[in-house]
Amino acid sequence: MYNFNNIFNLLNSNKLKQKDLAVLLKTSDSVISEWKSGAKEPGVKAIAQISEYFNVTTDYLLGLADKPNLSESEKYVLSMFGKLDDSGKNNIIGRLELMTEQISESEN
Repeated sequence: MYNFNNIFNLLNSNKLKQKDLAVLLKTSDSVISEWKSGAKEPGVKAIAQISEYFNVTTDYLLGLADKPNLSESEKYVLSMFGKLDDSGKNNIIGRLELMTEQISESEN
């Protein structure tokens, strides 16, 4: 089960109500209330619509990321990573693991 607090925090920070979200998603207030209570979870389509509306990542909405958006450098790295074949991706992952280990060791 995911933590949907970020959805409701976005509503509050944008001075929107659950009813506004229901209108945006073409659903009922009661469905939004069920999400808030944890009785039900929003579907993939709803998460995608909310993400697009608020211009935040789906990971943020699902409580899997702390920040709502990727930085430009993070977007660039992901774009470049996506262009690699599996061997290249594995190579980069190995180098990143080595770099983080070295950083961790130097901090201790």
